[in-house]
This record gives sequence, C-alpha cells and structure tokens, in this order.
Amino acid sequence: MHIQGGVSMRILQIGPAGKNYRTEYYIRKAFIRTGHTVFWFNPLRFGKLPFGQTDRLLRTFCRYIHPDFILITKGNYLDPGIVGELASRYRCAMWFFDAPVEVPQRVLALAKAAGNLFLTSTGQIEWYRSNGIRNVRFLPQACDSVVHHEIPGPLLFDISFIGNAGISAYRHEFLCKAAERFQVHVWGLQNKGEMAPLITHCKRIVNTGLAKVIGSTKIILGLNSYNAMNAVYHSTSNRIWLTLGCAGFFIGYRTPGITDLVPEGKYAEFFENADELFDKIEYYSNHQEQRDRIRKDGYTWAHAHHTYENRIQNLLDLRGFYD
Repeated sequence: MHIQGGVSMRILQIGPAGKNYRTEYYIRKAFIRTGHTVFWFNPLRFGKLPFGQTDRLLRTFCRYIHPDFILITKGNYLDPGIVGELASRYRCAMWFFDAPVEVPQRVLALAKAAGNLFLTSTGQIEWYRSNGIRNVRFLPQACDSVVHHEIPGPLLFDISFIGNAGISAYRHEFLCKAAERFQVHVWGLQNKGEMAPLITHCKRIVNTGLAKVIGSTKIILGLNSYNAMNAVYHSTSNRIWLTLGCAGFFIGYRTPGITDLVPEGKYAEFFENADELFDKIEYYSNHQEQRDRIRKDGYTWAHAHHTYENRIQNLLDLRGFYD
C-alpha cells in the first residue's frame, strides 16, 4: 500500500463512482487501495431537486467531511459557483474523459471554477488555456490493477469491438466495412436489429466478463466514436487500457502522437485507413507468436505503468502525465 506523502487523505469524488462500468468506479477503488478515505457525491442523483438544493447539499457535505482533495468528473446539475467556492477552500481538480469537437459550455465553466483540468488528449490543451483555464494537463485513462487481468480461454472470436457501435454512424460504417471481410463481434448495449452484418452480443460486459471476451478474441478493435477525434493529438479512449490490462491484442486508430504514448508493434498495433487495418488483421491472424508476444508485453507494461493507482498519484500531485 502506498499513501501519498505518507499521509492518508480524505478524497471527495464528484461523479458517478458507484457503477462498476464507469471510470469513476475504478478511480475510487484505486484511492481506497492506496490507503485513502473516499467519499463520493453524485449530482446526477439530485438533478430533480428544486433549484439550488443540490449545491446546498454538496456544501453541507464538504463541511462535514472536510476533504483534502476534490476530484470532479461529472458535475451535471452543479452551479459552477459552488465549485469555485469549494476550490477556494480545498485542493480541487476536474478530469474530463472526452475530446468533443465542440466542448459543452457547462464543462468549460466547471473546469474554470475548479482551477485545475486534466484531459485524456493533448490536442485540446491550448484551446482550454486560451479559454481561461491556466492549469490544463494531460492524463490518459488506465486499467484497474485487480479486476482487469488475464483470463486465458479458447480463441472463439477473430475480431471483437467492445462498446456501442450504433451511436456513431462513422464507427458503425467502419465496422460494417470490416465485416465484409471478417467476422466482427460487437459487445455492448445496442439495438440488435440495426447491427447487421455485425455479430452482436447485446449486453454490457465489465470486469470478469470483459476479461473473458478479451481472452477469447484474437484481435480487439479500437475505433473513435467520430472521425474528428482521429485528428486530435494523443486522442484515445479507455478501450486500449482495458484491452492491454486484460492481456488482449489491440489494433486502434493511429491518432497523432499515440505511438509515442503506446509504442507501435511493441504493446499494440495501429492503422490509419481500412486497407492498413485489413492488412494487419490478416497478418496477425496468421502470426500467433508475434500476436502473443505483443499482448503479453503490453499486459506487463500496462500493469506496471498504466493502472489507476499510477494515475491518482498524478492527480494528487497536480502533475500531468509527461511532467
């Protein structure tokens, strides 16, 4: 067990940290494993309260627990004013897990109020700084050191995509193009009738279920939800970290800078267009030894350097990934 600075801290997480398919859940577990006391406040639960009640509840909660550090991931229904008030009293940061083309004004307002912002890509850092947030840092997502682990199994699936394929026309079109040449399995909550020719498994898979699917699949695909994300520096989802954390072989889109973060051909593979992807699928489908070497090395590397225990040290130190 490692405790930040030798002192157990009182952490307040603001966001949905109770669901085991949310990033916030794994962050909370990492804080606890490293010896901190964690409280969490989910403003989504109180969204229908009369105006101002959610803010008053949060203010009272903070006076009661007196946190050493506040981490905000989702502040829906919170007035930025209450966040600014708390940030003036306690160390505070916001961690935003998306890279949208148009940043929601509520996200910008909350980040300004928090005073410290962590992003999972570097490509939008200067935009946030130019919009009034001085302390903006890069911090990618990660895997869980315990629940994300290798579960070897017979290779039942050639290619799997884990996530919702139906919410994005770009993603759905790309997967359907791949399905013209390969059997593509899609795992996630979606309307099965809209997924042909993809082989759909309409259920959310997490933890052991996620590890079993990854352990039974030759190749896990990574696709951003919209094409514009492909041009954002270091842009990637947590799918790559979950795959590596469960000892899977990952092929994802080669966004700018991603191979500096995840060395290509060493821990994962990347592509820039459908032809390159299809060539790599063909190659690695027929070269098991190379595929196994990459996924095993990626597994060891991810659990050494890319778990949420690693990430929370950055958060508590207010230190970016490359700092």
